[in-house]
Amino acid sequence: PLLSLSVKNFFYEAYLPPEIREEALNDRRANVWVAGLHNLPNTTVFTAEICPLRDENIKYAQLITNLGGESSHHHILDDIHGCFTINALGNADVIMEKIKADLRYLLPPEMREK
Repeated sequence: PLLSLSVKNFFYEAYLPPEIREEALNDRRANVWVAGLHNLPNTTVFTAEICPLRDENIKYAQLITNLGGESSHHHILDDIHGCFTINALGNADVIMEKIKADLRYLLPPEMREK
């Protein structure tokens, strides 16, 4: 695995609010927050092939869809975590086009670009 349990625990403690940290640490599956995932707006999820959060984010996108929400998932095969901001391998333009397409989809049909 890319991350050891101790490293994952560090990130849980660094990023999760204290009031949900214990629950999240006891149940590491994406559905820890299932109750809070209902009625989400359309969600776009990007994952990179080399990313310590890839599997969790794929499950997150699937979970939103399974709960009746709309999500689109874009997987960048040949890049790393942070590829949009780092752009080391030149995929930022591809990612931006996918974001624009997802946002365009949210507009009423008469406002979408042709």
